[in-house]
Amino acid sequence: MNKGMRRLCVAIIMMTTEDILAEEVCHPGDGPYASIGVGISKIQSWKRSAMQEDTHFHTNPGFRVAIGSQFSIFRVEFEPSYSRAHYTTGSSSGHLNLISTLGNFYLGLPFEGHFATYPVAPYVAGGVGFSSVRANFNPLQVQNQGHSTVLSYQGIAGVRFALNDKVGLNVEYRYFSTEKLNYTGRRIESHSANLGLTYRF
Repeated sequence: MNKGMRRLCVAIIMMTTEDILAEEVCHPGDGPYASIGVGISKIQSWKRSAMQEDTHFHTNPGFRVAIGSQFSIFRVEFEPSYSRAHYTTGSSSGHLNLISTLGNFYLGLPFEGHFATYPVAPYVAGGVGFSSVRANFNPLQVQNQGHSTVLSYQGIAGVRFALNDKVGLNVEYRYFSTEKLNYTGRRIESHSANLGLTYRF
């Protein structure tokens, strides 16, 4: 084999190898994953008329888990979550339990993939599902209950930091809202900061 043919063969092998490596870099993280997260959220106050007291919610913790799958720069997941918030309305007080089940759709910006390839991966997401909202309020020391199951949705913006090729740390902001509750005519709206861990199988 002369030098010209040898160089041509080497060039073809290098180009083929580069194409394979590029494909692995572009789509290396496809597959299932699981995540767990905790956060702190603040439900927006319910503003009343001049003749009524406003309802103020305290800052409250929340907990969520999720299972999903990666498809190139996209992710889809199923996410149950739970949070509990205390509130006051004048001299009355109570608490609100919120159990939500949402489906989320994620888009990596500008990339999302193998943790070792991309050590920092920003993303945005949107989710929709249902929430069970149960309120316990205590005016004049008389216990009362209210319950609604309503449509809910959320928007997410976050960054994932690679801890290794399997585990990532997620730092997120979330906006969450429900439709109006049947016993108050008000909706739940909250802003939250969240930390989570994701494990890729």
